Amino acid sequence: MGRLRAVRGNGRIWYRICRFRKTTLPFPRGTSRMRILHLSVLAFAIVFSSMATAVDLYSGAAEVPAQGDAERRTATPDALINVLQKQSGRWDIPLEPALESALADPDALLVAFQYREDQILRPGGLTEDRLMLVASFVPAAVDRLVREMQLPRWRPQREPVVAWVVVEDNGGRELQPVEYEDAWAAMARIAELRGLPLAWPELDEELRQSLDLQLLWGGYADQLLASGAATDGVVIIAARREGTEWNVRFNWEDGDNVAAWRTRSTDLVQALVDGTHQLVDHVAAAHSIGPAGLVATRTSMRVTGLESADDYAKVLSYLQDLGLVDDLRVMGAGPDGVRLDVALNADASYLAQAIRSDGVLEAGDQPDQYRLRRPEREPAVPLEPGSIDAPPADEAGEDKAPGS
Repeated sequence: MGRLRAVRGNGRIWYRICRFRKTTLPFPRGTSRMRILHLSVLAFAIVFSSMATAVDLYSGAAEVPAQGDAERRTATPDALINVLQKQSGRWDIPLEPALESALADPDALLVAFQYREDQILRPGGLTEDRLMLVASFVPAAVDRLVREMQLPRWRPQREPVVAWVVVEDNGGRELQPVEYEDAWAAMARIAELRGLPLAWPELDEELRQSLDLQLLWGGYADQLLASGAATDGVVIIAARREGTEWNVRFNWEDGDNVAAWRTRSTDLVQALVDGTHQLVDHVAAAHSIGPAGLVATRTSMRVTGLESADDYAKVLSYLQDLGLVDDLRVMGAGPDGVRLDVALNADASYLAQAIRSDGVLEAGDQPDQYRLRRPEREPAVPLEPGSIDAPPADEAGEDKAPGS
């Protein structure tokens, strides 16, 4: 579980220059553009990592009662299934003949294993210790098993989804209240188990006070999407207690995809865990290659804009680290760039899609040409704290409750 921090200096909020996105969502009547800008600025105050979050897709976890060899052998098949869950994004893994064969002797695929103790948070600040087996498997064997089972392939380069949670209880609303820390820990545990990096915004008290909870409650996730930010989107979670039941609404958007869903339960943790499973389903589906696209192909490309040996190494390292790339050969290099022959394990269209999404390269003048993208060189602009003050009370927009 990660946290994204807002950075302050000399009493000012410093943020990267980003293009404000034009929203197509209808705003509640009475919601001013200043308030929309206000929420956007808070999003841009978050400094995101520029690198994808590393997820170990060839190691799986399973609970064990003890560290004996018999217990380890019993739990290893579950750890292998967990690897397939992270690889494919699917929680329910079908028991295909290829999987049955692998589960009959999972030690044949096993590389190494270790144990860890997880502390599970419970209500009231209590913790429960849980012993976990962490088993690593041969990557080539796992890849072959995924292909034989015709499972979708979730891209290995995964950015965090940033979760903003607003809770309404006893008439008041609060951003991620500390008294429900066990619920946030349960969400993070499920996301990690399924291979989704999940991050939380971490704001100091001044930023928390200036945050417009009404717009967050409305689920306008697009207003929290900073252009060029290294994330797989934003999810806004609005949870309201209605009698003995929790009504929870999820709104996820990543710039290209939008989804909304609801969960209900008398237990907030259960409602959030159910919703987190659906979040992983949506994110994985948006960034997966189906069985039809998993075919061996070759393509050629030319990359320009390389000004140094470091640039050259950066491009090669980026392409070699893509899960789509099986082999990479340099066919020539000169003032017009470097020419590459690339062996892929999927249709070439997925390589173009990954390049567009990752932002390391940008399209050139020809279909097979790319340029190394340069970071923004303009200096950061200080934003005066007074410019993001909350609007006057008479500009307040209409409420948007989970049930509406």
